[in-house]
Amino acid sequence: MILEQHTIDVALNDIESQYNIVGTPIFLSLLSDNNWKTEFYNKLKELRKDAYQDNERIIVVQDTNDQYHYDDSSHSPGEMLVFLQQTLQEIDITNFFVLVVTPNPYVDKEIGTLQRDWSSDETRIQYYKLTGDYKKEKIKQDTFCVIPWMHFYLSTNGNVLPCCVSDRDFPVGNLKTEKLSEIYNGNKMAFIRKNMLNGIKSKECKNCYIKEHQGVESRREQYNKKWHKKIEKIKKITNKDGFLDELEIIEFHLGLNSVCNLMCRTCGGESSTKLAGEEKRLLHFSKNYDNILNVKQKSKIVNEISPYLQNADAISFAGGEPTRQKEQYEILDQLINMGLNSTVSLQYNINFTTIEFNGKSIIDYWNKFDNVRVNASIDGCGEQFEYIRHGANWKKVEKNFKKIKLQCPHVKLYVNSVVSFLSIESIIDLQRLWHDHNILSADNFEISLMLENAGYYEIQSLPQHHKIRISKKIDEHCDWLLDHNCLTLSSEWEKIRDYMNSADMTYILGETKKDTERRDKSRGVNFYTVFPHMADVFDLD
Repeated sequence: MILEQHTIDVALNDIESQYNIVGTPIFLSLLSDNNWKTEFYNKLKELRKDAYQDNERIIVVQDTNDQYHYDDSSHSPGEMLVFLQQTLQEIDITNFFVLVVTPNPYVDKEIGTLQRDWSSDETRIQYYKLTGDYKKEKIKQDTFCVIPWMHFYLSTNGNVLPCCVSDRDFPVGNLKTEKLSEIYNGNKMAFIRKNMLNGIKSKECKNCYIKEHQGVESRREQYNKKWHKKIEKIKKITNKDGFLDELEIIEFHLGLNSVCNLMCRTCGGESSTKLAGEEKRLLHFSKNYDNILNVKQKSKIVNEISPYLQNADAISFAGGEPTRQKEQYEILDQLINMGLNSTVSLQYNINFTTIEFNGKSIIDYWNKFDNVRVNASIDGCGEQFEYIRHGANWKKVEKNFKKIKLQCPHVKLYVNSVVSFLSIESIIDLQRLWHDHNILSADNFEISLMLENAGYYEIQSLPQHHKIRISKKIDEHCDWLLDHNCLTLSSEWEKIRDYMNSADMTYILGETKKDTERRDKSRGVNFYTVFPHMADVFDLD
């Protein structure tokens, strides 16, 4: 307890003399350690009304220290304040009607950050300042990552990010208006490198920190293992302020545009033109639609990237759907003309719905390159796959996969599946089906965890009885994988199971239901028909 009870009582009496308190105050110290988010969410939901009187206030008492992930200079709020703002935004409570009672000396700046980064509300959360023993509890961990030294990531709207899993709300620049060199060695990237050299977290990199906290291997950890021999050299050639004397980009991850023929449930409008259109039509959210690149912008971006490709060891194409990108074929032609088709490694994430576009065959191109790896974005099989990746035809995807395997025998084929509560069981079925039918060995399957706040279908949001049932299915699948000597994949499934059971996020199921049924109606599909075994997942009472 960081506040004296007498101090709290006096404050609440004073507040009650000025306002009508809605319900009872929420004391953050009384929330449980493991399920505090669900408890906090439910308490706020109980206090929600369609309309409040001007003198009504929901009272939140910050009578416990908060945990902080990032450096003081960023004025980033602690976890509990961030979750408060996110919840108010989600369940539609105006900031004006919320009053935080706190001894936090940084509360004014933190609430300003909340409104700027996490809220569309014109007003700020209000606060009532007290005297108390408030301290920022900083979460310490290794933050160094080789990626900002040798990897260039381009998003589909022209934004440049530190890497493919970094927070998309915090780009370091945009190639529509800036030069690549100005971005890659600019102030924002230098600041991130400086933080990494000094063991300080950067908000751009929070998704890796979340994974590591949950016991799941992060992209940071993967790359540090892959490039461990470069780490000491990297540290020596970097200035104390994080700037580099010269650029040595050897990996490029290129989301050249968001053109895509699918509307996947675990994707967003930034990565699909069709989803961007759906967001604008159904949700009245136009940001992703407005940021779709035009022909001139796409041409400028390709011209800006091209001079740097001659030093590339690896180029990854993503999207959107890379096989439907005119610019991707232009870059492949450039690599062939430079004679790099025998040295550069190509990597793809594609949906396998199409292998020809505007008279160009991706098979013909891949057969001109010596080193090609293709990750198939396939989340399960059959009808459930078609629901998750709306617009795809399962039989055609399977046919295209077999055709590429036959006509491009040198191409390394993998399947990377996004684990959500829609896909988790169907992915298991797919891995067994394709392994048993000699389409793809189970060794060539990878699974990616959908992060908290990445979408509505988080596996931690499943009701307990479904978690028990699915945990049993995962255990049985792990036994099968061990029998087939797939040790790595078995270990990854065990981590997924443990992550699923480590926290309760059922508080988002109400919003998940609304979004699911809204999109179902628009698309002419039905969740309850496709997933009859999950028909009760949204029964919240």
